[in-house]
Amino acid sequence: MPYKDPNCLAAKESRKRRYKKWATSEKGKKVKRRIQLKYYYGHQGERKKYNDKYTQIHKDAWKIHRKEQRWLVLIHYGGNPPKCACCDETRYEFLTIDHINGGGKQHLKKIGWHIARWLIKNNYPSGFRVLCLNCNFAFGHYGYCPHSGKTELIPVKFCNMDPKDLNSA
Repeated sequence: MPYKDPNCLAAKESRKRRYKKWATSEKGKKVKRRIQLKYYYGHQGERKKYNDKYTQIHKDAWKIHRKEQRWLVLIHYGGNPPKCACCDETRYEFLTIDHINGGGKQHLKKIGWHIARWLIKNNYPSGFRVLCLNCNFAFGHYGYCPHSGKTELIPVKFCNMDPKDLNSA
């Protein structure tokens, strides 16, 4: 009897068709779901141990990977060792990537917050530079950096205050 022979190709195909028909029926779906839930709840403890262990391992690995990517980008745009294009700050913790023509906020919303990964993936496009956080903040808010020697008087408004009182303060 070929249909009972486990090595017979026709028998295997027949079993597959029958199983597929059964698995897509309502009864088959219910049975499969019951088996899945039994396995799921029966192995919760094992899954939790595995997730706790490997989640931390993967977090640590990705943290190191992101730092390496950031370092590569800083070296590419800021030289080796990387330094601020304005004030020559060289401390890694203070250095950041700046969009030369502005528009960094919109760009980051578009690509996500891992700019180093995006820069490497896009083969280090032009239009970026390395600045320290102070210079980047000054360029973003005032349009110039105090380190460059250019200064502008920024009016400060005080409520209910006489200008003569400003000199004594």
